[in-house]
Amino acid sequence: MCDSRLDGLVLADFSSRTIEHFLPTGFGKMGLPLNVDIDTIGNVYVADTKRRQVIMFSKDLEFLETFGDPEKGKPVDVQRVGNELWVLDMEQQKIDIYNIGNKNLLRSFPERKGEDDPQNFYNPANMKVTADRVYVSDIGDARVKSYDLQGNFINAFGGHGKNMGQFTRPKGIDVDRDGNIYVVDAAFQNVQIFDSTGKLLMFFGKYNTDRDLYLPAGIYIDYEHTERYQEFVLPGYDLKYIIFVTNQYGPRKVHVYGFIKPKTE
Repeated sequence: MCDSRLDGLVLADFSSRTIEHFLPTGFGKMGLPLNVDIDTIGNVYVADTKRRQVIMFSKDLEFLETFGDPEKGKPVDVQRVGNELWVLDMEQQKIDIYNIGNKNLLRSFPERKGEDDPQNFYNPANMKVTADRVYVSDIGDARVKSYDLQGNFINAFGGHGKNMGQFTRPKGIDVDRDGNIYVVDAAFQNVQIFDSTGKLLMFFGKYNTDRDLYLPAGIYIDYEHTERYQEFVLPGYDLKYIIFVTNQYGPRKVHVYGFIKPKTE
């Protein structure tokens, strides 16, 4: 997890049940890390909005590379997709896609059109790339926008407001295996769940006590560690997946939710 106050990462190890801080120096020194991704071999990619670059570390947290021109752009999110690195740029209002091997910029999207074109970015915050789509939460437009992997616009949903299905400050975004889209709203201090067409299904979380969300920012759906939380589930139910939500402030920086289903014989 990124810790923008410490200018580093927080490493939570499920096996050892320990928490450590990673505060690199030298070429890997961070300025304002906002989002992080890890590839299949353990390499770490950090979108650093102050350095205006994505910083790449090995699985042993040794500095390897940087992506992006520090003279322009403002990366706010990053995801490794095959042999490509996808970088969401708030300042340039686009997604840049780099070749991992030679660091060349392969393509960018969307191409900005008229001011009212629904495919435009206005203040993009977070993205999620799936097998066939990319979803972007856009604070400036209070919407989630989806594209295919070639950058063609598909649809947008949400809109500024305080009713269910609308947003005020949409940030973290993730997608479950059924294609449902989870969107964090830092102003509503909740998570709204939509189907693949943008229809609201439900929401959870609120701000009321120190046990609730406090300016939530990030979200991650995890199917791999359900056994570690099964003991907290009601008898007669299985934990299908875990939902981690990070908070920018408050006494608890990470909230853990679970999606449960009845046990099968």
